[in-house]
Amino acid sequence: MRPWPRLDLPPLERADCPAARCSGSGAVAARMLDVGRREHAVAAGCHSRRLRRMAARISSERDARIAAGMPYAFPDGNGTVQLRNERDITNVIGVGTSGMMLDAAGDAETTVGFRDQEDVTHPLTGAQAQALGQKATAWISAHYTAAWTHKDAVKRLAEAGNLAALDDYDIGAGGPEVGGGGSTW
Repeated sequence: MRPWPRLDLPPLERADCPAARCSGSGAVAARMLDVGRREHAVAAGCHSRRLRRMAARISSERDARIAAGMPYAFPDGNGTVQLRNERDITNVIGVGTSGMMLDAAGDAETTVGFRDQEDVTHPLTGAQAQALGQKATAWISAHYTAAWTHKDAVKRLAEAGNLAALDDYDIGAGGPEVGGGGSTW
């Protein structure tokens, strides 16, 4: 197989073209297209790379905020529900499920222990265990919803070709509220 020929092409004509800030094979390929399609092709590749990088940053921020844990007001004091990984999340879901089973059996005496990030074990009734599971699930879902909102916003900016706004977009704004304490993002 023969390698692609090396092309020595002039720079893009318009310095204000967003595509002029992109480099790489997309820019070379775009120069081979006619002038009317060139800016669109290069800009689309540039926007696509920026959009993928921004989406990855948003996902990383979402995951880090979930992994930091959920502040929670247990019946016997405040603590933090650990949600660092699948094991933690499975544990919280298990506590909630145990609470449902206790309630279904009509058992109001038995408690389920839950150990928080601060190494305090909280005894929870069936109803309290269910509430913990539901709150944690809603809290995780709120972070995903916030991330999707951010991803949709940056996608609209990229599609509009507004690279300055895309570069300045604050992924730290507009996250879910935690325990009435305001936005976590």
